[in-house]
Amino acid sequence: MPLPPQTGPKLGRGFWVERELEVPRQRYTPEPIITKLRQAEVELVRGQTTAEV
Repeated sequence: MPLPPQTGPKLGRGFWVERELEVPRQRYTPEPIITKLRQAEVELVRGQTTAEV
């Protein structure tokens, strides 16, 4: 009787090999994060909701 196909992430060495082949994620530096947070704060003070910001 054959085994059912595996689902979900592979564990062990194969998992890490697949992770290395993925497109690297963009790393944000503190400066753009602070800028976005300040812009959001201004918009919140002006009456926008968090969903709109």
